[in-house]
Amino acid sequence: MRYLGIVLGFCLLPSLFVLGQDSPPYQVKSQYFQLPSELGGDDYVHGVVVARVDEMYHHLCTQAGINIPGFEKYLDALEVTVVGKSFPCTLPPGEPFDALGRRTVDLSPIYEIQYQARVDIEMAVNFLWSSGFFEYVEPLYIYQPMYDPADPDTGFQYYLDLVQARDAWDISK
Repeated sequence: MRYLGIVLGFCLLPSLFVLGQDSPPYQVKSQYFQLPSELGGDDYVHGVVVARVDEMYHHLCTQAGINIPGFEKYLDALEVTVVGKSFPCTLPPGEPFDALGRRTVDLSPIYEIQYQARVDIEMAVNFLWSSGFFEYVEPLYIYQPMYDPADPDTGFQYYLDLVQARDAWDISK
């Protein structure tokens, strides 16, 4: 009986430490997203993720938000303040293919989700992804301009040096 009490004590002791901590209710089954190591805190907007709602839930999306049953628990856990369309004036395409046979792109189910929970961006992205409601979830990246064009032929364009274009690109950063 004495040994049972000792064993039971060792089993319950770790759970007491967990209960004493202010641990968020994030349950992530698998890691979907990892922030690239070369990116830092200045490369994305903190507290904002971009998510595209999975096609099977498009009918539950409105201009005002995402009305998927069960999604509220994810909003509450991340302390979401705003759910808004990234492209609010965009309507779904009328046809699945354009005149040239290319698949059309629907921007209407893409949302920006702003949250206040104190979690890192990877945890927020992976937590929302684990809901199963999204095709993708990612940080809202801050894109930096390229000060030198990505044109591989700029070395052959002699006139860029004549008009001092490279110097102008550096000034207009």
